[in-house]
Amino acid sequence: MGETIKLEVTTNSGGIGSVSVPVPMRIIYQVEWDIGTFAAGVDATLSVTGRNGTSVTLLTLTDANADAVYYPRLVEHDNAAVALTTRTLPLIIGVVTLSIAQGGDGKTGALYLHCLEA
Repeated sequence: MGETIKLEVTTNSGGIGSVSVPVPMRIIYQVEWDIGTFAAGVDATLSVTGRNGTSVTLLTLTDANADAVYYPRLVEHDNAAVALTTRTLPLIIGVVTLSIAQGGDGKTGALYLHCLEA
C-alpha cells in the first residue's frame, strides 16, 4: 500500500531551515515539490541518515522556482562495490531530512515523498 510523507519547512530570517522525520523502511518512487511561498532561487536537499549514521543525498534541487515532480533513483553496485550503469528506487530506513537554503525570510514550502512499504 502507498503512503505519502509530507516534509514542510518554514525558513528563518536567513532564508534557511530544515525538517527531519524518522521513517520506517519505505521505498520512494516519486517526490513532489511544492514551492509554497519560498523566494525565487530556493535550493532544497533531500537526504536520509540510516541507523548507522551514514547519510545519503536522494535529491538536490537548485533554483527550484516552480512546483514539480521528480523520480529519484540511486546507482546500483555489484558485489565488489563497483558502481553499475543501472539505477534503482531508493530504499529508506532512518531519518529523512529536507534542508532549505535561500528560501527567503519566514517562507514555507513542502516536499511530499510518495512511498511504498518495503
